[in-house]
Parts: sequence; C-alpha cells; structure tokens
Amino acid sequence: CMEELLEFTFVMTERILAKKRNDDSQWEWTKFAKWLKSNSGGPNELKAKNMQLGKAESTEVVDICKEAYELMRIASNSNPQWKSRLERDFPEHIEKLNACTKRLSTPFTGSPSAGAALLIPHSVKESLTSKGMFGGGGSAFPETASVFADLQKSSGVSVQDAPGPNQEDQFIQHAFDYIARTGSRVGIYMRRPDTQTYDPLDREKIFLEKLATQPNMTHLFVLWSPSQSDKKKWTLETTPKWNISKGKVGVYLQVELVPTDGPFKADTFLKDVVVPAVRDGETTAKANLANIERDITSIKNDFKGGVAEFIEQMELALNLSPMAFHNAMTPGQEIRKDMDNLTKNLKVPKRSKDLKFQIPSKSFLAQVPEFTDRAIDRLRGPEDGEGTEDVAVEICQELLARAFLFNVMLGQVMSMARFLARHTYEKVLDPLLDNIAGKFFMSGKDLMSSLKEYVISKETSVDSEAPAGMEVRKMRLLMDMADKSNFEHMYVGCVIYMLMPALYATIIPCVYNPDSAGASDEAFRYNIARARSMVGDHDPWDQLQSLLSQASQRASEAIRPYSPF
Repeated sequence: CMEELLEFTFVMTERILAKKRNDDSQWEWTKFAKWLKSNSGGPNELKAKNMQLGKAESTEVVDICKEAYELMRIASNSNPQWKSRLERDFPEHIEKLNACTKRLSTPFTGSPSAGAALLIPHSVKESLTSKGMFGGGGSAFPETASVFADLQKSSGVSVQDAPGPNQEDQFIQHAFDYIARTGSRVGIYMRRPDTQTYDPLDREKIFLEKLATQPNMTHLFVLWSPSQSDKKKWTLETTPKWNISKGKVGVYLQVELVPTDGPFKADTFLKDVVVPAVRDGETTAKANLANIERDITSIKNDFKGGVAEFIEQMELALNLSPMAFHNAMTPGQEIRKDMDNLTKNLKVPKRSKDLKFQIPSKSFLAQVPEFTDRAIDRLRGPEDGEGTEDVAVEICQELLARAFLFNVMLGQVMSMARFLARHTYEKVLDPLLDNIAGKFFMSGKDLMSSLKEYVISKETSVDSEAPAGMEVRKMRLLMDMADKSNFEHMYVGCVIYMLMPALYATIIPCVYNPDSAGASDEAFRYNIARARSMVGDHDPWDQLQSLLSQASQRASEAIRPYSPF
C-alpha cells in the first residue's frame, strides 16, 4: 500500500512542473513552472559582484563578499544542494577575511622600538616583590624574583604592567596598547610562579589572541618555572595550546616557552634570544604582513570560485528543458534513482517496534457499568409485607463491550498508520521534493509554498470554467495530493480499508449465544466468512469450517460455564 501511494505521489509531482503537449509527444513546462522560472532572479547582479571582487583591494574585500553572499542566500531559496555551504563555508570565508583585514588595519601608533616589552600583570609583579610567608626579608619566589630584577635592569627591556590592583582586569588591553604605542615587536611575559598548569589559563588564552591581532608584533617569550612535582620539558611540543598561530589563518605571532629554573640566566637569555628577535623584528613583521595579504588573496579566490560555481548552477537551472526534467524522472535516471534508493533504505522507526496495541483489560471492562445489566431473579416477602431482593444476576452486554473494543483498536490502528505515513513522507518525499525543486534552484518546502501562492493568485483572477481555470483546478488537486497531511490521510484510508474486515471479524462476533444460553463459535465463523468475501477470498464454507474447527473446539471448552470476564 505504501509503495503504491509513494509511486502515485511521485508521478503526480512530475505533473506539477511538466506535461506532454496535446498535439505531440514533446514535453513542455506547466504554466506554474513557467511562472516559477520567470520569478527567479537572474545571476547578472551576482556576476557583477564577482567581477568587482576580483579587482578589489584588501580593505574592500569583506564588504563585497558580504553583498555577494546575501545575493546568493536570497537566490538559493534554501536550495538543499547549497544549504551547508551557505550556512557554513561562505560565512567562514567572510569571518577569516574580516580577521585578516582587521590585522592589516592595526598598525603601530608609535615608532618601532629597538627593545623588548616586559609584560607582567600587577598580581604577578606583586607576588615577586612581596615578603615571604613569615615576614622574612626576601620574596616568596626568590629565583623568579631575581629573574624579574635582572630583566628590569636591562637597558633593552621596558616594563609594562597594569597600574594597580583595582585595574588587574584591564591588563590585557593595557599591554596591547603599550605594544602599539611603543612599537615593540618582541614581548616578554612572566607567569605567576605558583601557577599549577602547563597549559595557558583562560585569561592567558585571551591575552595571546589579543596580541595576535597586532601583525607588527613578531615574538612573545613566556617565562615560567614549573613548580609541579612531575616536571616535564616545557615547550610548544609538550604544551601545544600555547601555539596561537597553529591552524589559524593570518596569525603569525611566534610564541616561545622559556623555563626559568635551572641554568637560566637573564643576561644570556637577553643576549642570545631576545636581541636577535628584536634585530630581525622588522624583516619578520614585513614578511608577516605579506603573508596576511597572501592569505586574503587565497581566501578571496576560494570565495570567488564558490560564487562562480553558484552562478553556473543558477544558469543550468534556468536553462533546464522540460524534456531533460522528464528524462531525469524516468527509470534508471537521477531523480527516479533517488526515489528508489530512498524507498529501499527506508527503515521502520524505533518507536513503531516498541509500540504495542493497548488492549483494555478484563477488569477494566467489568467495571464499566454500561457493559453489565443487573436483574432481580425473585423477591422474598416477610409477614410485614416489605419485600427484599433474594437473588441478583449480572448480565454482560457483550456486543456493547465488543463495539467499544473495536473502536479502541481502530483508533490505535489509525494513529500508527498516520505515524508511519508521516515518517515515510519525511524520509522519502521531503528529500525527493528537495531534489526536484533543486532543478529550479530552490528547496522542496519553497516549491510547495510557491505552488500554493500561484494557485491562490490564479483562483481569484481566472474564470474557473475557462481552460485556464481548469488548469488551475488541476494544479490545486495536485497540490493537495502532494500535501503532507493529505498523504497521511490517504495512507490511513488505505490501511483502514484493508484492516477493517480483520478487525470486524476478530472483535465484533459475540461468544455468547442467547438461543443456546452458552458459548458458540457460530458468530465467529459467519463474520470471518464475510471478512474473506470482503477482501475477495471466496473459499467454500466447508473449507473455512475445516480451518476453524480446532480453534472453535478450544473456544467452546474454554468458556463453559459461560462468563463474560
């Protein structure tokens, strides 16, 4: 039943867009398809933007890309073939371009410096200059404090920290502004000696990302003496989270981790490491800026290529012939193969495996007053003339109970059938409509929405008796048949048509025979025979009787004496 309904819907969907001419075997677009193509925006404006993008300067690229992206987003009409790229790839390109162009527009505000900047938060500086735990004369971290003192004495190092403890949270911005104002291409950052992790803290990650936006800064040396018992070599290889440039476009800040314990000497570090970095800073900064320009060009070309591909797909959609569309829906071709694969791979949802029919229990049925009658067998009257009930008999209204049970089961059958139809529509017909609508550069949802708009507009503007009006009525019928809710109703109707005889034959027949005042299988045999005839099975009565003989015998033996519950 479901396969036939899917096939029927598939054939009717093609008629929404294409049909045979009356005079020959050629195919032509329906009036709706022509209306759809005429209302599709052309690619000319997008072509102009793509040409403009090819000639744009780095500072103009982001705005042009945003304009081109907006045109593509509107023109695609949620086309499923482009949905992921428009939601993910193109926005990522724009975000990377925006980051790169911002770096290019973040120059030094002062003249480049010949020294390095010592960047140290106020809390770190305070921990190095404060007294020991018991008020002794030295720092709580003498080795690191000695390094800090030696760096301060160097003529080639300038110190920048937050002005005070109340402005500790402003250190990152202070350091960034200081780098730009002093033109320092090399920075030295000192961590708190009592930090208990090799990886950067959250505030240190923000610090690194902020410094990386200054393309003229080339090196950052991070000084720290690991205080953990399980000391390991502290390098970018062992703690790669410090490598701010890894996997990021337009980021070329070199971070080097320097342990200050053991043989570390501040003078040697400045002479052998910092001074060469400062000396090569200008050359490195120019190379970094050139690399950022190169990155912008590379991303721009990727974006431009994507736009060109989008334009090509738009033109193919606009130039698609009705014969080519029809051929794609024939056996073995693209859309038909898609339909066959979707149907073949359709799986019953987990809910349907776990869903069991809820059958009212005997105790429940016995408690429903409508299903039992209470009759008085006789009265016994005393001498004072007041009568009392002697015997009361409960009589089961079996037919009412069975009618109730029939409706309960029928309702569950309808609910399950509708659930399966909805699942099938979403897993087969929704993707199929997306594929068909993709030929018009739109989604299946937008196709059905456009069809509804077209039908409503034409119903109010054309004579329903004229040929044009008849065509509109046909489109209304096709639209209704392809509707999800109507698909569910059609499938439910098919299921009920097939299962009604089975429900009727197995639930409605009464066991109690009032003529014999006992159990009987006569009603079952009669109803099953009628059910078979309803579905076209005309087995002879004697054959049917033979098939039911064993079941009848078991039923008769099981219900003696008779009790409805």
